[in-house]
Amino acid sequence: MYATTGRAAPTGLFTHPAWLEWKAGRGWTMMDAGAGIRLLGRRLPRSGYMVRGTADLRGPDLCHPFPWNADDLGAALEDLSRRAMHALPAGCAFMRWELAEPAWLDMEGRPLPADLQELRMNASTVTRRFRKSAVESFPPDTMLVDLGDGSELCKRMAGRVRHAVGLARRRGTRVTHAGVDGVPAFALLHSQTARRHGIRGLEEAGLRELFSSSARHGLGLELYLALSADEPVAAAVVANDGRDAWYLFAASSRERREAAGPSAILHRVMLDCAAAGLRTFDLMGVGPPGAEGHPLDGLTRFKSGFGGERFTRSGSWDFVIRPDLYARHSREETLAALATRAQSGMGLR
Repeated sequence: MYATTGRAAPTGLFTHPAWLEWKAGRGWTMMDAGAGIRLLGRRLPRSGYMVRGTADLRGPDLCHPFPWNADDLGAALEDLSRRAMHALPAGCAFMRWELAEPAWLDMEGRPLPADLQELRMNASTVTRRFRKSAVESFPPDTMLVDLGDGSELCKRMAGRVRHAVGLARRRGTRVTHAGVDGVPAFALLHSQTARRHGIRGLEEAGLRELFSSSARHGLGLELYLALSADEPVAAAVVANDGRDAWYLFAASSRERREAAGPSAILHRVMLDCAAAGLRTFDLMGVGPPGAEGHPLDGLTRFKSGFGGERFTRSGSWDFVIRPDLYARHSREETLAALATRAQSGMGLR
């Protein structure tokens, strides 16, 4: 068993004031604990409070008083948690950290069982308070594309992707920067996509709020539309913080698959991001390795062709403050997750 090493996944989007303000409009409260620690909090359904934060422990905003490596991850996160304690509301049950650090994996590249991960995380801590969350706020597995100067992007793409991009060009599919004016078209396509996959669609009003928040706080946000015969056939929303980019939301028309709109859009997005000098493009979510029949299988096949490297985040970790409140909430979360995954044919990871 081993822990992956190297850089963490980019996290600038999830600590950006624009993103935090947008999330605050969805039942969360923004908190600033100082020293670059930005949090979101909300009341639990029955009693108590939870706080959520995103941590890139190698990032430029967080400085720790000691050098650390993968074996010291728990100690570094414990230090961060304790420095944030003063900002927490009374009755806070736990802090949930979304970690950009690489996960602990087995020799086949799969995350270790939760109990073994907890042993590794708590080994260097004083309080032994970390628990692996029952649910993940974001898919832990993703594809990270090193953009470079853009000259190698097409070479690294799979042949099927290059074929799809060429097919889109031959069939007259155009990719445009639509911005906020493209929100109605995106919302329509996204509602169709959500119905196909049995997920909740992104509402038009919510996406407009994200554009407004981004404009106020300087987050780069662009909406791309793929048009075939002037009809929208695919769409994507991409964010960037000036250093890295994120493939936030995407949608497509099943009836116009021959236009190859999604491939045309993602190819254009990557070229634009490289031209803008961005360093990494996070494709934001694929299925876990070797998990056949996973609901993200289709996205995994699509995204894996664009030349990125698979990356598994450490994901969601809870720093327990009130064990009684946390135990009850964790049981409820686990039961809800089991019910959801049973419906989709998945097991609890």
